[in-house]
Amino acid sequence: MPWIAELVEGQQVVDFFLVQDKQVRLKRSGEEYLSIALQDRTGVVNAVCWDDVATHKGAFSVGDVVKVEATVGTYNEELQLTVRRLRPVEERDQAEGLDPSRFFPATDQDVEAMWQELMGCIAEVEHPALRALLERLCTQHAEAFKTYPGAMEIHHPVLGGFLEHTLSVVESCLYFAGHYSGLLDRDLLLAGAVCHDIGKLQELTVRPTFGYTEAGHLIGHVLLGRDMVRDVARTIDGFPEELLLKLEHLIVSHQGELEFGSPKVPMTLEALVLHFVDNLDAKIDIMQRHLAGDTSEGHVTTWHRVLGRRLYKR
Repeated sequence: MPWIAELVEGQQVVDFFLVQDKQVRLKRSGEEYLSIALQDRTGVVNAVCWDDVATHKGAFSVGDVVKVEATVGTYNEELQLTVRRLRPVEERDQAEGLDPSRFFPATDQDVEAMWQELMGCIAEVEHPALRALLERLCTQHAEAFKTYPGAMEIHHPVLGGFLEHTLSVVESCLYFAGHYSGLLDRDLLLAGAVCHDIGKLQELTVRPTFGYTEAGHLIGHVLLGRDMVRDVARTIDGFPEELLLKLEHLIVSHQGELEFGSPKVPMTLEALVLHFVDNLDAKIDIMQRHLAGDTSEGHVTTWHRVLGRRLYKR
């Protein structure tokens, strides 16, 4: 079974995929057809099903695994599958060795090593209440830390991406805390780095596929994260109110600009550093993925919607 990243035009495919999206659309004639986004851990490919739509559209849902027979073609310069046959996965498929990990991209970093490094950084926090908050928060959500993506699509969109991004931000913040020694509160900045995206563990879900929870849709990770930190702080006797307020500010301002969904802009040095470090780490990951995945000819990549530019290929 070829990976999505290995598909080429003209290829005949009989394979299993995770359904990331499904829409019933209309042809110019008024007849229905299915537009489907299919996923494995190497990427996503669009597919269309022109025939027997009445049967197929009720046979599976977003998040299901399906077996597909299709031909690889192109549409708007992107690969597209034209589906001939499609059915949901059956027990016999799993009995024959179908591995669920086939459908989810994962970080290429050692998750346990990253986790130990993160916990080691937290152990160096000098303020006892702040250290206790971080240890409790991470321990409560250890499994999610290790498995959740950094984001749905934009940056670190892989299993373990949340931990990879968080640790990278922590390490960069520690560097700047040393570089600007005497200006920055090292413990507070490290805490902000650990907690800035913590709300994504309630905003997102990884099962049956990457998606948003109801709380994610209605509230979002910034406020969810602030509330998670507040809840844990209440379990620590005598947690300083001013320290909690400063940490909350780091969380609610880390996106930097009001138009980017940030309730507040950074108003402290720690908040400013955190915003730029977070943004830098995300942008580097976006650029790396676009460069790695681009197959266009020439010296520059295709246009990237989020970055708003083409990238130069070295």
